[in-house]
Amino acid sequence: MKELFSFNITVNKEVEKTETKEENGQTITVTQKVKEDVPVRIIIKQPSRKNMEDADLQYSVEMSNCVKKGILTKGMLTKKYSDTGGMFSEDDANELMKLYSVVTSWQNELTRVTSKTDVNKEAETALIDKILAAKARIVQLESDNLTLFNNTADTIAQNNVIRWFCLNMAHTQVMPNGNIEPMFKGLTTEEKLAQLYAMDETEDAVYTKAFRKLMTFVSFWYFSKNVKKEDFEKLDSDIESGKFE
Repeated sequence: MKELFSFNITVNKEVEKTETKEENGQTITVTQKVKEDVPVRIIIKQPSRKNMEDADLQYSVEMSNCVKKGILTKGMLTKKYSDTGGMFSEDDANELMKLYSVVTSWQNELTRVTSKTDVNKEAETALIDKILAAKARIVQLESDNLTLFNNTADTIAQNNVIRWFCLNMAHTQVMPNGNIEPMFKGLTTEEKLAQLYAMDETEDAVYTKAFRKLMTFVSFWYFSKNVKKEDFEKLDSDIESGKFE
């Protein structure tokens, strides 16, 4: 399994300890269950091309469900307020709608570029730079109305896709030689989501210690895409030092 990144947590769990001793000239082996701190590695799998295609489909489904429920998209919200003279100036509203459109277009183009066997690295880098610059400008324009935009169909769908990546990419390994297993068991996303809720309800030790950090790493990757191991390590260090609460 190709890894995107991994980090370690420590959980207190029941393990079997075997002790061998000599007694009356005989070797006696005693096995008992004890609780002790055990290191667990949380592994984020590198998404495959199929995973990325499935995630794009998931995003479309989430967006469609939100719109059916009457939740506005960012474009619809921007237009609504610009038409009534509130929230944005006409120029800002027009710029935002144009940015939403071009980011979608560039992301589709990036998917086409990276899906080829012989990837054009210059074209890939140029597209990533343009997407990041456009997203930075969107954040700047939206920042004064962050709460409002947090409740749009786009943001809800985006957050659910990040959770989808966590459900499907996260694996655990009890150190040092345990088997690598999915963190969330199940054949479908619904089954994995049900287990996430169950782990939350029961305050499962691995979930409690790992999930928030897992979401942070996956979000960092999702919004940046072109991140290296050193970038994850820097973020990990910042989290552990208390820079991010």
